[in-house]
Amino acid sequence: MHDKRPALVLVRTYRDGAALKAPRGAGPEAGEGDRPDPTAGMSDEERVRFGMLRRWRNEMARRSGKPPYLILTNRQAVEIAKKPPRTKTELGEVKGMGESRVEELGDELIALLASAPRAEPAVDGGVVVHGT
Repeated sequence: MHDKRPALVLVRTYRDGAALKAPRGAGPEAGEGDRPDPTAGMSDEERVRFGMLRRWRNEMARRSGKPPYLILTNRQAVEIAKKPPRTKTELGEVKGMGESRVEELGDELIALLASAPRAEPAVDGGVVVHGT
């Protein structure tokens, strides 16, 4: 009450500055910032392709001034790394790869995938990786 009238009191508190700059996943909320590893369950060959795709995507984003996710999302990179397309038609079958993106980036992306190392079964049951 203030001057015999009901009054609302608002108390504002601020977090410690260090708490505002906490790394992802360190917040008090359960699961806050937790993201699954996109390479979980991938073979070594697929991980190499995924890394190549991300480096290519980041370079394309830097050159074009676009955010990397507009070039290629992690989900698309995973799909492409697991089943690399050899043609623009196959690339167009990747979810979210529309006609204009396939036309704009397809040739360069397919050339990149063609240069990726490939694994072949070894005589002793292991795997031999060929390529760059």
